[in-house]
Amino acid sequence: MKGGNFFSAKRIAVAAVAVALAYVVSLLGFPVFPAVSFLKLDFSFAFMLLGSYLLGPVYGEIILLAVEGLCLIKSSWTGVLSNFVMGQFFVVLPSLIYVFRKGIKNVLITLVCCSVLAVAVSLPMNRFISYPLYEAFLSMSAAEFFAQTFGFIILFNLIKCAANSLIALLLYKRLRLLLFKD
Repeated sequence: MKGGNFFSAKRIAVAAVAVALAYVVSLLGFPVFPAVSFLKLDFSFAFMLLGSYLLGPVYGEIILLAVEGLCLIKSSWTGVLSNFVMGQFFVVLPSLIYVFRKGIKNVLITLVCCSVLAVAVSLPMNRFISYPLYEAFLSMSAAEFFAQTFGFIILFNLIKCAANSLIALLLYKRLRLLLFKD
């Protein structure tokens, strides 16, 4: 969005809609793999990514913080923390790069690279933060549980990033034209 007040009513309203949609969609999460039913796929990152692309990386960070803050109502703080950290790489970083490198080719390359980076970050987050905090509820050590589930974590997060990327890509141009006809 060119020019104008950075915190205009229109920009704040678009950010609020992105937060609301992302949060509501996060409530519709569903497990992809029965073996790791705690990993629930939802499409909230698509709406956070859209808001971030439409409004810029600062708003992307605000949207991410707001959505994950709301998610504390329904989720454990460790899951929210993991999603927040992953969102830095999947929501905020792509929009930051987009500021300097526009065009569909650059967006596709960026989303692929940022997806791989987000997946890579999810592994130590689960291994060293989430799993140890849930170790008391496991029938094995956090390290053993991670060894059994890391393949699912990789596949799940690749599916999550790909699905959210596709939704954001399909909606971005239409929303941009609808919202910002300048």
